[in-house]
Amino acid sequence: MRILRQVIRGKSVTELIQDLSRNRSNPKRVARTLVRLARYGAEASESIPTIINSISMVNPTRNRQIVQTLLVIAESARIPVIEHVLPLLVDSNRFSEERYVAAEVLGEIGQGSESVLSALIEGVQGNNLGLQWECIKALAKMGKREIACPVIVEALHRHLEPPDTISLLILLRTLNTIGPDASALPALVSILKANRVYGYGPTLEAVSAIAAIESAAADKRAVEALIGTVSDYPTGTIPIAVERTLAAMGPSVVAQLVYELSELRWGAQGTRCKRITIIRVLGAIGPRARDAVPILIEQWRGGGDDFKWPVLNALEV
Repeated sequence: MRILRQVIRGKSVTELIQDLSRNRSNPKRVARTLVRLARYGAEASESIPTIINSISMVNPTRNRQIVQTLLVIAESARIPVIEHVLPLLVDSNRFSEERYVAAEVLGEIGQGSESVLSALIEGVQGNNLGLQWECIKALAKMGKREIACPVIVEALHRHLEPPDTISLLILLRTLNTIGPDASALPALVSILKANRVYGYGPTLEAVSAIAAIESAAADKRAVEALIGTVSDYPTGTIPIAVERTLAAMGPSVVAQLVYELSELRWGAQGTRCKRITIIRVLGAIGPRARDAVPILIEQWRGGGDDFKWPVLNALEV
């Protein structure tokens, strides 16, 4: 029956395997052969090693098709696919592209066995940035956020000193993709309080991550760090992100905002942006920030014209 199906469909799996082996340097032939192998589903299990050997070091389009072909086979032959791609992931001597494909396939399959999870975590903890990214995405796709978050946080601390901006940016974007938890706050606060050491990108990602953590509103260091960030980055997207983050925290941060505003000395370097940000945030919180009215009036009386309009806007709300 199997032979009959293969004859009906054209070339047999064995013939397609031979085609794939002979034509690895021909992108169009490889693409067509992968499509034909995918049609066989589980019957194409024997082609898995040849498909893996076709992974390209320079052609990401082919690799995406390889991932899709392996996933089609895995729909009814999951174990054989895992048995072949897992060794790729754990073997540090394999090319990075091969390990990326393995991590993506394992994440999409979602089989969270101990060996698979261990391999993905080991990939996150390594020094290959691309593999870190793929392994973290795989953990997130598998619904293993509770595993992925601590691993990312540990990696964040490792890259804070000495500063590794590229690694931090990748880790922070991944953290925002899967959703951070409170364990990330100390590292995020360290990034914001580092006076531009880590650069614009990681700082913006850290602000976004804090915004996603519900308990951040109760963390005074986090609120203080957010306010301080606008002195380091007074223009661009960061001040806007800080304002939105603090405003979303609502009445729970009003008392600290009032305190921070009262501690700012008129004319002191770096205080202008902080002052205007706090005033705008209090206005955005609206009637729930009524306890801030007295200090807002003080800002009206003590400041120049550039402070009067933000105060007026805040009080009008």
